[in-house]
Amino acid sequence: MTPKRRKSIMKKSINHIYLIILLSVLSSVAPMGIDTYIPSIPDIASALNVGIEKIELSLSVFLIGFSIGQVFGGPISDRYGRRKSSIIGLLGYSFFSFMIIFSSGIYELWFYRFCEAFFGGIVVVNAAAAVRDRFHGEEAAKIFSLIGIVRSIAPLLAPAIGAFIIHFYSWESIFIFLTVYSLLVALW
Repeated sequence: MTPKRRKSIMKKSINHIYLIILLSVLSSVAPMGIDTYIPSIPDIASALNVGIEKIELSLSVFLIGFSIGQVFGGPISDRYGRRKSSIIGLLGYSFFSFMIIFSSGIYELWFYRFCEAFFGGIVVVNAAAAVRDRFHGEEAAKIFSLIGIVRSIAPLLAPAIGAFIIHFYSWESIFIFLTVYSLLVALW
């Protein structure tokens, strides 16, 4: 193998690793949005003067918004491109994560969580579509497996991150974290 060929293979491997990490982080936006705020449910319930069950219902609202975001995210990313729709999704996710801080009632919280999840769904569907665009067959299966492995770390870490944040700060800080997290991913 010539040095030029070896360098080309090495560069391709590094690009694949970078892409796998980026797509894994994109795919983990929704798990972070779900699992990070779970430790703050009692605090949010007392802040909004509602029962815990109403705050727990925001998880269902999030999942509905997330599913609808995925349904619309595919055609949006096909029309406007993966990168542009991912950035739009991340910015929308970030905006509505930030707006949750200002929720004064349960319906407002549900609305913001739905919108946050909708944009999160757009982001996640783009990550899968980007793999299908670049890889085929067995190589695509390997990339999906690697993304799944890396992405599975998010649901493990997110509740611990949420508990750490809620231990030192108020529940609003979790949504500030989600805002900053999605903005950093958008910049990346």
